[in-house]
Amino acid sequence: MKLLSSLKKEMILASRGYYFYVEIFMTLLILVFFLFIIPENFNKHVDEYIYLDLPKEIKEAYLNQLLQYDVDQKVEKVVIKIEKEKKKVDLYQTDHSNIHIMNSYEDMKYMGEKKSKPAAKIYLDEENQLAYEHFLQGYESGRFKNIIKVIHMESSETLEENMDALVVKPQFEDMKLLSDKENILPPVLVFNGSLMGMFL
Repeated sequence: MKLLSSLKKEMILASRGYYFYVEIFMTLLILVFFLFIIPENFNKHVDEYIYLDLPKEIKEAYLNQLLQYDVDQKVEKVVIKIEKEKKKVDLYQTDHSNIHIMNSYEDMKYMGEKKSKPAAKIYLDEENQLAYEHFLQGYESGRFKNIIKVIHMESSETLEENMDALVVKPQFEDMKLLSDKENILPPVLVFNGSLMGMFL
């Protein structure tokens, strides 16, 4: 009873200050965000912009191959904004990325340099092999740059076979991964505690 009595007194004292109502407002705000606004898992698709500087037959074969990896086996026409001008491009959606096929080298370069998006030009080298020109942003690690160099040295089928051959064993069999919503809850609660300290 003494605990309840003390709690009641503390609540009465706290309700006289404006911060009590600020904290109630913040609690309701966090509750609304987590219940209605923040999705369970965020969209992790990466937007990529590619320009194909290839002969017509090879370009068609490349796009047909890309279509095999499309989630719904359909090419979408989307509009993107380039220097205040709207341009239509083809969009291929795979499990991990949204691949935009650009109509010109300048458009692809603009997305890479001005918009800081992953962009690449695919062309034929002197030996008539597919070659890649990537636009990097300058903050990529050496490891990432090495991966880009290596990934095109082998065929995608060989890389896929090697990836499938890797044995991945979880440390705990009954381990359940947290959703994106559950992962961001602790930082939000810590931020709310920091806000309390700032107000006090």
